[in-house]
Amino acid sequence: MQPPPGWDGRISMIRIFRYLHSGELFGIGGRLFVDILALVMILMPLSGVILYIFPHLIKRRRRHGVSIAPVLASTTRQSRRRHRRIGIASVVFLAACTITGTLLRPPFMLLIIRSRITPWIGTSLHNAEPWHDRLRRLHYDADYDRFLLSTADGIFFYKSTMTSEPQRPHREPPVSVMGMKVLEQVGPGRYLVGSFSGLYYWLPDKDIIMNWITKSPPPSRKPRLPFGENMVSGYIRLENGDEYLFDYNYGAMPISHNRDFPAMPAVIADYPVSLWTLAHETHTGRIYRGFMGQGQLFWIAVSGLCTFIILLTGALWWWRTEPPEKRGGRG
Repeated sequence: MQPPPGWDGRISMIRIFRYLHSGELFGIGGRLFVDILALVMILMPLSGVILYIFPHLIKRRRRHGVSIAPVLASTTRQSRRRHRRIGIASVVFLAACTITGTLLRPPFMLLIIRSRITPWIGTSLHNAEPWHDRLRRLHYDADYDRFLLSTADGIFFYKSTMTSEPQRPHREPPVSVMGMKVLEQVGPGRYLVGSFSGLYYWLPDKDIIMNWITKSPPPSRKPRLPFGENMVSGYIRLENGDEYLFDYNYGAMPISHNRDFPAMPAVIADYPVSLWTLAHETHTGRIYRGFMGQGQLFWIAVSGLCTFIILLTGALWWWRTEPPEKRGGRG
């Protein structure tokens, strides 16, 4: 396949940060290192809680003349030693993981969403082939004998041989940074394109784009947030012509009619989610939507900033209190 027009080797900053946050930027070794950082991230708060509670318990026992249990004193000493050593050894990496994760979620995502850089030498993305991790969806339009290729950088048209130079349409429907979820052909050169930015009817050869839900033109400016009023994750058209979109937040929704989608069977409705899904939704903050509403969008930003401040103040406290001769790693 030919590279996209104007390919200069640069990729989006979001992609760089996503690979850095997961460790994939440095291959399997980087991913394993991030797994170790995750364990450190669990250990540090636990030891921090011990260092906050146990000294208070020891002081209270001393005030009341109660003997101090050896396990209480030894646990406090060991926790203090490990908290300092492991914390100082990993603080830079923990801060990098925290910052990249914070910048991958709104609102700080807006700071890097349009930035592009050349991948760093020695990383898995350096000198990667142009389409590496950029392909999203592929559709063959038999009426025009061409392929429609959705990528992380937009939509391209290829002739059926897939050897010609790809062509960009004059205008494209809004597609969220999270990628295209729906690509349906509804007629010769007519498509439905859906993503977290909405569902759009698109005639690229006639330069026509219409919001398929509201039957109105798309926004004149690119939305600042990476999602629209309807976060479309799927679409279906039944044999009788009824159309339904699947919204990430609200489930199946009818389009231009009021006939409800068939109810979910009880055996599925009561089926528990996987542990991986629970962990992922918690990690991204979406699980808090039930009681935080749209405020959950800022949960990662707030928690990320708080985590970074804790790491920074912890490192500064160690630097101010640790004797210079012990700063080489023996503290």
